Amino acid sequence: MRSVGVVPRVQSVGDTITVLYVNDDPDLLELLVRGLERENERLTVRTALSADEGIEAVRNGDVDCVLSDYHMPERTGVALLRDVRAVDASLPFIMFTETGSEVAASEAISAGVTDYIIQEPIGSQHALVARKVVSHVERRRMERSAARADERLHELAQTSNDVLWTFSADWGGNSCSSTPHTRTSSVNPPRRSVPIRAPFWTWYTTTTATE
Repeated sequence: MRSVGVVPRVQSVGDTITVLYVNDDPDLLELLVRGLERENERLTVRTALSADEGIEAVRNGDVDCVLSDYHMPERTGVALLRDVRAVDASLPFIMFTETGSEVAASEAISAGVTDYIIQEPIGSQHALVARKVVSHVERRRMERSAARADERLHELAQTSNDVLWTFSADWGGNSCSSTPHTRTSSVNPPRRSVPIRAPFWTWYTTTTATE
């Protein structure tokens, strides 16, 4: 089922990342905000004190990843996760909680959680959380970029049997030629050309796996 409610932003790998942290404890909110933003300057952390505030922020857009506690008044983090999945099926959602029970983890997995991190009573986990956030957001951006490129290739295939499309290092296509023998030039970093006849996603996953 196609999710509705958020218009996806076109972003590239390396852009800033907006994290929404949902927790009913104001002290933990402030602590994590300072820790994550200090750990990685690309991260901007917004906060919400309840699941209802959290889903409202997601519906308003401009959220790249949700980080949520499990135990909260009225509605749990899993309830928030289900609401988020109804809005955006692929938005990275990380459960960051003291609850390590099998029941909580099973509920989160069934609802489509992206990752599950158990809070440790001693020591800072800011570096771990920051790495997880960046990793999941970058993967989603790369998948979206590849999907957009694939759509462009299929559109071109409707009007030409012989098209060469040139891609930059982050797979953002920006030039093409009507025949495979036409030489393209660019001042950008090394680029690669893909024949339109080959299914792009198959070609992309095969070549990146061998590089």
